[in-house]
Amino acid sequence: MNLAGREITNDPGALNTDDLGQTIDLSAGSGLNSVRSMETGVTIQNGAEVKELFPSYLRPVNKWVVDEKGSPSRMKIDRRASFDPVKFMNRSDLEIEEQHEGSIMLEEIDLSDIFLQSMLSGETLIRGEEHLKRLKQTSYIRLDAKIFQTLWENQHLIPEHWKGTPEDPKHIFFDGTVLKNQFGRYVLTLYWDKDEKWRWTYCRLDIGGWNAHDLSAVLNLKDTIFLRRSVSRPFHYGQNIDVTLNK
Repeated sequence: MNLAGREITNDPGALNTDDLGQTIDLSAGSGLNSVRSMETGVTIQNGAEVKELFPSYLRPVNKWVVDEKGSPSRMKIDRRASFDPVKFMNRSDLEIEEQHEGSIMLEEIDLSDIFLQSMLSGETLIRGEEHLKRLKQTSYIRLDAKIFQTLWENQHLIPEHWKGTPEDPKHIFFDGTVLKNQFGRYVLTLYWDKDEKWRWTYCRLDIGGWNAHDLSAVLNLKDTIFLRRSVSRPFHYGQNIDVTLNK
């Protein structure tokens, strides 16, 4: 059996994979005794089978991993070009005012690690600026517009539960990028519309209010975070580089 470049053999014992640098013993109960890495940079395609056989194997591999429904749980972000509001939004008056440093360093992300966070604290409604202020007081990585764009252009990767329900709709904000023009400051949001399609818009932070349905896409990293990268060394989420988060 071959899982996209990983050859499962009936050789006795277990082999060291060059992805993990640790031994995985497949002999107990599976009838399969070893996994051999045929190449690096591979994609595991049969997620249901692999997840059953190698529960401790999927998480550490810094590759694309496919879950039991056939949807990739890791997503690569192309950082060769920055998010361009003029090109993407067709708004020549908008420009980037600020970006979360931790987010724009991410070149790969595990979608299952993203969670959706409200900043309400006993209220039913707060201004967008207050929402953003509270986010900045946490250790969260606020996902940026380039991650938003990557999801928009690959909508099959958007987690199913982000759709919400008619009774509990969700507006997913990407507060890691703040845009501005002469009228105010804005953040991008993604939502599942009543016509069962993904839509996006941008909301002005000082107008209207953020309620329980307005949630920020964040990564929850505490205390010391692994963020900074050197020019010659790309950063991947989960890579251990000790740097205290710069809020």
